[in-house]
Amino acid sequence: MAEYPHLCAIELQGFKSFRDFERVTVNPDGVTYVVGDNGSGKSNVIDGICFVMQMKNHLIRCKTCDDVVNWEKTECEVTLEFTDRTTLSRTHRLGKGSTYRHNKSLVSASACSEILKNTYGINPSFPESFVILQNFTQSLVSSSCCELMRYVLV
Repeated sequence: MAEYPHLCAIELQGFKSFRDFERVTVNPDGVTYVVGDNGSGKSNVIDGICFVMQMKNHLIRCKTCDDVVNWEKTECEVTLEFTDRTTLSRTHRLGKGSTYRHNKSLVSASACSEILKNTYGINPSFPESFVILQNFTQSLVSSSCCELMRYVLV
């Protein structure tokens, strides 16, 4: 099995509750827990990861991409940094759409998807394979055997 770089940091600016620049360090060798008071932005960190990985809007808890921009800003940016010192970023400008960057070089959305698959071993079509989304554990516990096989056969 191929060894892929691991996520080691997330940088958020203007994204949802993160008005100003914030860097969140991740443990690349195991599980990282995000803990804090209600309303402190825990879910927004996960939403930021999903935002860069082109998840559907409902998975990042918004109706449109414009909804992820902090109400005091006109754009947001989320950057994922990996253990091999590479980065993948998405910037969204209100009413103008998103741009993607790999190591600070502009790439298309489809190229970003290919980079996720080929460089980082992440399939954006199957978010459960790399992040535990809100309410996922509840749906997992209540799944049938056939539904559970979907996760085993990935």
